[in-house]
Amino acid sequence: MATLDTQSRSESPPYLLPIEDDATLSNDLTVSAIRILILHCAIIACLALAHFCSALLVLTIGKGNTLWQFTSMGGESNLPATFSAFATLVAALITLLVSRVEFDVSNRRSWVVIALVLIFMAFDEAATIHERIKRLLPGNETLGLGWIIIYGAFLLPLGIYLFRFWLRLPASTRWGLMLAAVVFLSGAVGMELVERSLLTPGLENRYEEYLRLPLVLSIMVEEVLEKLGIAILIFTLFRYAAGLPRNEIVLRIRN
Repeated sequence: MATLDTQSRSESPPYLLPIEDDATLSNDLTVSAIRILILHCAIIACLALAHFCSALLVLTIGKGNTLWQFTSMGGESNLPATFSAFATLVAALITLLVSRVEFDVSNRRSWVVIALVLIFMAFDEAATIHERIKRLLPGNETLGLGWIIIYGAFLLPLGIYLFRFWLRLPASTRWGLMLAAVVFLSGAVGMELVERSLLTPGLENRYEEYLRLPLVLSIMVEEVLEKLGIAILIFTLFRYAAGLPRNEIVLRIRN
């Protein structure tokens, strides 16, 4: 069974065991937060490149519609959407693990709340809930505000509830979470509004409308920002869990 070893040591913070300088046990797996961040960003870059190239293929020679549907970052139930849902779910699982090793009871509850929000976000990405809300609120979606208002009404009191918890966190974790939120919302809300302004009125549901180059680029920026926000969140969670600037923690495998 794979478990996170949380035994405390006098020379290390009471989070996850740090890696020793000399040698580690042969059955220890080392997780490097910075390497995970680099890998995550590389995957995001590949998805963005596939999105742009497949759109360019359709725009220039009129072929590759199947590839475009599979790689479009604005598509549903395709490769980029599946990756986003998976990454968000991973972030939720890491947050739950952090809550298990958190010594402050009130902080533990707050981490669980954040994990539940992330689980909903992963489900929303997989089931395209906010896209369904868009279709149910055609009158309010002229400016793209329908689902934003509904989600905002839920997130505002949640943010107020978590504010004191945020202040109690170490500075690096506090600003890491803030950066992740700002980057994610810049895409999910900011670029969403830009995208809505580029759409031709009455053609919002037309497949061809989203193959115009300005929309291809705006969707790409929107999705890259959202995915990058989750990448920064995962990196910040690993840093907080490890409690060390070396960005490494131990996953101990036990029989």
